[in-house]
Amino acid sequence: MACCFLTQLSFAVFVTMPFTTFVYMVQDLYPGRSETFLAARTGLLASLSNLSMFVTSVPWGLASDRRGRRPVLLVGACSAALTMFALGCARSYAFACFARVLGGLLNGSLGTMKAIIADVTDASNAPRAFAGLSVAWGLGAVAGPAIGGLLSRPCVEGGLLAGSLFCVPGGLLTSRPYFIPCLVSSLLCAASGVLAWRLEETLGLQWKAPVQQRAHPEGCTEEVAPLLSDEVELREQNGERREHDEHLSEALPVVQEAFHAPAPPVRWFRDRQCVLCLLGYGLCAFIFIQLDELLPLFAAAPVASGGLGLTPRGLSAPLAWNGLVVFLFTLLAYPPLVARWGLRFATRGGFWATAGATLAVPVASLAAPPLSMVLLYAAVSARGAAAVTVFTSSMILVNRGAPFGQLGEVNGAGQALAALVRGLGPAIAGLEWGSSVRSSVAGSQFAAFITVAATALLGVALYGRVRFEEEETQEARTTAAS
Repeated sequence: MACCFLTQLSFAVFVTMPFTTFVYMVQDLYPGRSETFLAARTGLLASLSNLSMFVTSVPWGLASDRRGRRPVLLVGACSAALTMFALGCARSYAFACFARVLGGLLNGSLGTMKAIIADVTDASNAPRAFAGLSVAWGLGAVAGPAIGGLLSRPCVEGGLLAGSLFCVPGGLLTSRPYFIPCLVSSLLCAASGVLAWRLEETLGLQWKAPVQQRAHPEGCTEEVAPLLSDEVELREQNGERREHDEHLSEALPVVQEAFHAPAPPVRWFRDRQCVLCLLGYGLCAFIFIQLDELLPLFAAAPVASGGLGLTPRGLSAPLAWNGLVVFLFTLLAYPPLVARWGLRFATRGGFWATAGATLAVPVASLAAPPLSMVLLYAAVSARGAAAVTVFTSSMILVNRGAPFGQLGEVNGAGQALAALVRGLGPAIAGLEWGSSVRSSVAGSQFAAFITVAATALLGVALYGRVRFEEEETQEARTTAAS
């Protein structure tokens, strides 16, 4: 679990730190260009890593099912460390794009990490384990913006190292002002690789468990091993001991027939509930990657363009606050929320909250400081709580709906879908924001956020069609208690 925790934390920094640097990196690479041009280039740079992961996530998932989880984690951690270091050394837009593409192609860690957790957990402890991933993400989301905001441009006036010996003209930190935050992110990824090297392989543990439960489209489960062991004990007591292989050959078909266990397991892409859960997870990723891109663009845009005119350091504070909210909400509020309402109800409520929080972000531009910052922090807080609810719940539902023996492939497919929409999301958000700021209509800064809020409402409808037996039981209990 320590390896999964650090992998999630380092990837959170890998994702969130560039959101506080890319907009300014592109401004440095293209000085004097229009806001529309900069928004489009920033969106493209942010999308390349995820578009690359879309190409390779399913193959990495298949590799984790056949060759093991540990090698996939090792390759992902090492490639992330090397490409983040290369990004910090970039002095051209093309090289920065190359580093992000390569890092995406070689990274299959996220889907594999979720498969590892599913390998070693069951229905009783999976919510807590997956909530631990949200805690790790929250910590990384606090550290990422802080690292990017505080350590970027260290040699400019007011920078962390301004006037020091490290800031000589033409030096490393002067010519590469984003080297330090990228180096920190690279070291975190390398540390997760060290833990992955020492990780015990988990592939196959799910086959060795004394009780194996597999979700089926009908909601039934199979419990084979305990019945077999009871029958062995009974035969021994009656003096009817038989050879182990002979016993299995006779008992197993009977037990399978009694529990209606399908053989072979249905493929995941033919399982309606599994596909719905994957689509829901992809929708979560699409919504929040757009918000992750829109918030910096909105905050960094000039006040005359409907933004807040924040500097990198000013932007890092509310983004770090968002990470803190994610951390606290995961620890204190999410577990009782799910225990009270169930995963499906919690997920649908989280999408409603996401729509409201999205519309609240541009409201900050209607007020002057300090009220504008108060409104921004309030919107960011609501967004963080909603993100924990929908992401954690959707991850659990994806693994609950995965047919037995296909965890790696299903999580790889989920990661591929998430990577695709995370690749398209920043580019779409950049174009939406550029279109908004070109308009001379008052309040045009709301347009992009309204589109994202409307997308969140699709999640409410989609999860209304997700049905698991235990979820329906939980909903019935909740309704009766009310």
